[in-house]
Amino acid sequence: MRLWINRRLIHGRSDLDNDERFIDLARLGAPSGLDSTTEGQAFFDDFISCRGNRRDVLRVDDFEQGDPNDWDGTSGAVTISSTAALRGSGGLDFDLTQGTAWIRDESPDAVDRYRVQFDLDPSGLTVPEGERFTLVRAADAANRTIFTLKMERKNGQLQFRLIASIHGSAGALATTAHGWVPLLEAPQTIRLEWDASPAGGLPSGSARLWLDGALVDTFSGLDTEGLTLDTLFLGALTNLPLGTQGHLALDDFFSWR
Repeated sequence: MRLWINRRLIHGRSDLDNDERFIDLARLGAPSGLDSTTEGQAFFDDFISCRGNRRDVLRVDDFEQGDPNDWDGTSGAVTISSTAALRGSGGLDFDLTQGTAWIRDESPDAVDRYRVQFDLDPSGLTVPEGERFTLVRAADAANRTIFTLKMERKNGQLQFRLIASIHGSAGALATTAHGWVPLLEAPQTIRLEWDASPAGGLPSGSARLWLDGALVDTFSGLDTEGLTLDTLFLGALTNLPLGTQGHLALDDFFSWR
């Protein structure tokens, strides 16, 4: 049993004798224990419940300690810094003064269902008008792109664009994309979800982008049968536009399948 607050592990027990116990009902609020002096209001929002096991969790990093080199690969100026902290006392800082900077995660290992969530603050970043770069890239074992998340400054505002890969002609992958989604130049929570089509059925793959708990872009009916995800690249990837500089702050990374 584990207790998490703001995606940070606060308390855990691993010695419980509960192999014949089951959960059939959960009550949320103040179901018992109130006395005559208890009063006021409590507010709840964004409720999520799920089942599974800890093998579904791929990587958790709150960047409170450790080193970017604990990941499966880094490039450029990537450090853990208090100035990049969006929760707690530490965060991941991408310094783009000298060019591209990114980290690589190889924990997915051929998954056909993938979710990733992290906090991002682009307020310290300068992106020239009309220029864009890749913030997130997911790839398979052959390094073929499964999906990307682009960042661009357009009409003076930073924007996101999710691009998903699908089966094309002659065995090659093609891409599909929607329009650009406005992005705040302030701390916010980014969540990406990807599902491959099951074998032998109609195209039913999907991809979704969430900003601060709101679904802002979604793909359905994608022809992605047989595609799997093995690697995630995160930061400011290749082909950084001229004039793009400053710092990108990231915190509380969490991925699962």
